[in-house]
Amino acid sequence: PDEISIPMSSIFERLRTQFDYACGGFGGAPKFPSTMAIQLLMEYSWYFRQPEALQHAFFSLERMISGGIYDQIGGGFARYATDREWNIPHFEKMLYDNALLAGVLADACKIATTQDPDGRFAVLFSDTIRETLEWVSREMTSPEGAFYTAQDADSEGVEGKFYVWSKAELQQVLGAAAEE
Repeated sequence: PDEISIPMSSIFERLRTQFDYACGGFGGAPKFPSTMAIQLLMEYSWYFRQPEALQHAFFSLERMISGGIYDQIGGGFARYATDREWNIPHFEKMLYDNALLAGVLADACKIATTQDPDGRFAVLFSDTIRETLEWVSREMTSPEGAFYTAQDADSEGVEGKFYVWSKAELQQVLGAAAEE
């Protein structure tokens, strides 16, 4: 049978036109993690000595981790952000998304140990993998050892009810540190 072959450089150039240079990732809202595209960027960078590809992959991962799509308290990633900046998550958490992100982060962490002079990315990626897998163990594993597939975005009919904190709730829990 005939084989269709698309040069990797063409794929990279197509991805490059979709880079969100300001916020990471690709395109606008809603914004999904696009793990396969990030994986491709890291591999393309390695095989074709293209630093821009790796820079965008690391930048995108960093922006996701520092944004609202990543649960800063409990670990794990929401399925996607409803805004371009990764700040407002759709509160559904999927097991498969987190598995894909943990794999991409593991590869990014390996690369960062040799390509990141100050080690900042290696630590960030490593910590995020650990926190994500702890979330999987704690929240997505049944007492029998099987895995749940998802946590719904809606709790008691309200999207994100158990994830969104009011200012008063934060002040009650954090005390004086809430103002920082």
